[in-house]
Formats: sequence, structure tokens, C-alpha cells
Amino acid sequence: MPSARIVLTTVDSRGQTNVQTQTVYAGDSYLSQSTKWLHFGLGAGTSIQSVVVRWPSGENSLRTESIQGVQANGRFVVRYGTGNAEPAEVRGQSPQLAATTPAPAVDNQHARLWLSTPTEPVSVTYTDADKQRQQLTWPNDVDSNSASATLLVFWASWCSPCLQELSELAAQASTLQDAGLRIVALNIEALEEDADQAFQDAKDAMQRLKFPHTWGLADEATLQRVDQLRHQVLYRQDALPLPSSCLLDGQGRIRTFYSGPVEVDTVLEDRQHLNDSDEQSLVRSVPFAGRWSNRIFVTNPIAIADVYRQEGQFDDAAEYLERYLTNHPEPPASNQTQAAATERFRLADVHYFLARLAQAQQQDPTAHLQQAIALNPRLTAALVDLSDARLAAKQLPAAGRLLEQALAQRPGDANVHNKLGVVRLQQNEISSAIAQFQLALQANSRWYPAANNLAWLRATHPDAQYRNGAEAVRMAERILRESNSMRPDFLDTLAAALAEVGQFDQAVRVAAKAIELADSAHMTELADKLRLRQQQYSAGQPYRDSSFSADE
Repeated sequence: MPSARIVLTTVDSRGQTNVQTQTVYAGDSYLSQSTKWLHFGLGAGTSIQSVVVRWPSGENSLRTESIQGVQANGRFVVRYGTGNAEPAEVRGQSPQLAATTPAPAVDNQHARLWLSTPTEPVSVTYTDADKQRQQLTWPNDVDSNSASATLLVFWASWCSPCLQELSELAAQASTLQDAGLRIVALNIEALEEDADQAFQDAKDAMQRLKFPHTWGLADEATLQRVDQLRHQVLYRQDALPLPSSCLLDGQGRIRTFYSGPVEVDTVLEDRQHLNDSDEQSLVRSVPFAGRWSNRIFVTNPIAIADVYRQEGQFDDAAEYLERYLTNHPEPPASNQTQAAATERFRLADVHYFLARLAQAQQQDPTAHLQQAIALNPRLTAALVDLSDARLAAKQLPAAGRLLEQALAQRPGDANVHNKLGVVRLQQNEISSAIAQFQLALQANSRWYPAANNLAWLRATHPDAQYRNGAEAVRMAERILRESNSMRPDFLDTLAAALAEVGQFDQAVRVAAKAIELADSAHMTELADKLRLRQQQYSAGQPYRDSSFSADE
């Protein structure tokens, strides 16, 4: 379906950039439309660098448009082809709704839950009626009956509903056996009280019931695993009720959970559907008939994964997106339709989000960034992030090529020019680095990371042909004045510039302030470097940055 993607690039008070991407769809529900308003959260001390909209334009093309006029704390309307954001009126006061007291829900412990997808095989261990350690095996073969399903029942001797269920299972033993059902009743009392007494109570109950099926004492590991699997499919995180049962197929996978006494007819009915197809199981898992929309509508996987991310559930977010990639393979290269292009862009966004999740967990994002770029070579954010990874690995030529590719798609991007300047510095291509910093400032005169890099170079480069102390002082003072930010790295640059022009006393005072700020922010490494530089200023010596040397 047609969609427009908005890319917002911001810079925070530390000079770090952040790229946020959101998408507006023309329609993603039956006879309905989601809101076209998109909300971007900036955070304190964050400024907007650029806003870019990628509009759908024609059948097989997209148009990228830079938008001017967007400011923080505002609402704006963006129209195709104008290049400007129009301020929008804030909505009026919301209607006042009368408060009501909702009636509490009825607590019903009697329930049945058929799983649309079976669980993984469950390891079931217990102590049998002869006090021997036992483990259920899969595939399920019981004597000559070749039982193909198992009903696992958790019960206690003091639980009247439990004894009622076990009595019914005992009465219909032949029917259950003919249906290929193995019954295993596990008493849980030994987990809470004396094991010998629990065993005797369970044995007495089974003798009174003349229980013909397998029984024993539950293992704590088995009970916890079954309860964990139950919680994975139930939103309500309650304690395991008694009795509780679950129907397992011949592979030991749970297919149905039962809370409260379960009727034998219900178990026999579920037993007949263990070999249903995936689609039939999906239909059986809901209490009403209908059509499934997953074949008609495409959900936004990024939005769903982002909910997990915002809750700090990074593993769940990654697992959801990996599952999405498994279920949505890349269209073949021969498919060059608009629908295939849209799907590739979506998959590229999924890989990019996975890369961001990896970065948040201090993991290597490279593989996902490469895949994102392969699917969408115009995904500039992925190009920039991959260049950062290459730079960190000292793969300077590769980092430079990625940034040049990003600039070809986003000419005049101050952030990309600045990053390319840093790469050129490490390649000892000083003139090229200076040119990139200057291009960044031409694109955005308030791009302070580039200004600070250039001022530092002018103040501290060992080669006099690149130094210009007066220019460095002017730039460093302007950064502090316009950014209204007393950052220790900005003050470090000003101190070095003052020392370069011979104002050593003032350089010492500025360095002292920078040290104070670095210490308070626990920036230990920077504070130590500042102290060494301050000693040089006290001795009347300017600072020369040896990292600019040809060996670096």
C-alpha cells in the first residue's frame, strides 16, 4: 500500500546524532484509516538537524524531499511538493468523561485453552507409586496400547475438585485407553510438605478411587516448566490452580491447558484434533468463527517490536523481528514490481531496527546493517551506522566509502560531512578533513561537532601550516556562546586555542573549569587528559595532538 516515510535527524547536547523513522500508510485496516499524525520525542537539550520525507511518487519511484520549518514543541502539516512545514492549530480541550466504577470480573478457575501452536516438547519426571524415579518418553509408547496422547493432571489429596476429576477418569478408563490416551496424575503436595506424608496421602486417595492409571509425585522442575509454558500463552500471571491438566501429543508437546476439573468428553474431543493442520488449529484456538486478516493486511513489525524495546525487552523485540524475517522471505531478484520494492524496503527497515537493538545491547550490528543496505541501498541511516562500525574497527577506507555513498544520496548533510572529516583525519588526509568540516558548517552553521573538530585541529595540529590560533579561539568561543552548553570537550578546545595564541593564564583557568565538569560527569579519561594539558599551559607550552601524526 502507498506510504510516506519520515526521517528525523537530531543532535543532543553531547553532539551525538539520532535518527528516528516513522511511516504513514494510506490505509491499513478494513474501511478505516489510522491517524496521519506522527509524534517524535526529542528529549531535553536536543535540536533538530533535518527532516526528510520519502513520498510515493509514481508506480516505481519514490521522491525524497527535505522539509524546512519544523521546530520542537509544535504540530506541523507537511504537504507534498512544498518543502515547508505549516504550523497546525492545537486541538481543543478534550471532552470531560464521567468516572464510573467497573464491576469486578468473575474469577472463574474452570477454563480450557487450545493452543494455536503447540509448545516445545516437555520433559516430565516424577516419583512413581513404587517410589522409583520415572520419566515420560516421546514418542509415546505405552505397553501394547501405542497411546498417542497423554493427559497430565496435577492434583492434591485435600482438593475436592481434584478427586472429582480423578474419579471420572477412573470410571472411564477403558474409553480413554481405547482412544489412545495415557493418563498421568501427579500429586504436588510433596513440594510443599513432608514427602513421606504426601506420598501416603496420595496413595490412600488413589486406593479409595481405585485409580487404574499412572500416578506419582510431581517433580518441581516439571511443575515449574509446565507453569512457565502456561504463563507464556496467558496474559494473567496467576498461580497454577488445582486441578490443572494439559493434553500432550505423541511428541510431548502441550496442545491444551485445562483449569479446574476437565470433562472426559472434552479431552476425547481435543484428542481427535491433535493432528489437525496449522490452519485448523488456528481456527480451533478461538471461540468464534471468522476470517483471519493476516492474509489480507500487513502489520507494521517495527511498531510492534518498538513496544518491546520501550519496555526494555530487547530479546523479545529481536525474537519477534527474526520471526518476521523467517515468515517474510525476500522477494526474488526477478520480481521488480512496486509491491516487491515495498517489501524489500520493509525488510530493510526490520534489519536496521535489529541492528539498533544489537547496538543497544553492546552487540555487533554489522550483519544486519549490511543486509539492510543490500535490500535498500538508499537507507542512509544504515550506511552511516555501518561506517561507524568500520571506523571503530579501524577499517578506514571502508568507512570512507560508506560515508561517500551516504553523501551521494543526501548531499549537504552536516552530520555525514563531519563523520567523513573524522575518517579523513585518521587517514592523515588533513586538507580533505578540513574541507569536510567546512562543508558541514556550510550546510549547518550550528553543527557544533564539526565546528569543534575544526577548532581543535586549528589549535593543536603539530604542523604549523594547519594551525590558526586566532581562528580556533573565535570558533571555540562561538561554539560555547551559541550552543549555550558548558561541555568539558568544548572547554578543552577553547583552552588549547588560548594556549596556541599565548594566553596561557586564561587557558589554565578554562582547563580547570573543564576538569571540574568532567569529574562531575565521571568522564575520568577526559579529566586525566585535561590535567596533563593544564600542566603544559602552566609551563607556558601549547598542546600538540600527536594523533594527527602520519603514523596514526
